[in-house]
Amino acid sequence: MENYVYIYFKLLPAGYSLDEIEDGLVKLLKEQGEVTGAGIGKSGGNIDVEIFENINMIQNIKSYLLSCGFGKETVLDINGKREFLS
Repeated sequence: MENYVYIYFKLLPAGYSLDEIEDGLVKLLKEQGEVTGAGIGKSGGNIDVEIFENINMIQNIKSYLLSCGFGKETVLDINGKREFLS
């Protein structure tokens, strides 16, 4: 079963570019998923991730985002259910 994670944020963590965050997610996901899109604008940004089967990967993504310095106001839409990063 595929899982879709849409990550919404207001600001990138200090010292990181969007490309660096995407590259880190690609390394984390390996063959278990892929980054399907990303963008940033005046009001914030988003990163779209598809996880192929391993639902446990969602916790790994959260841990990665926290380690990069994303704030708790970051929102994850996981298969249509929104939650704050924690």
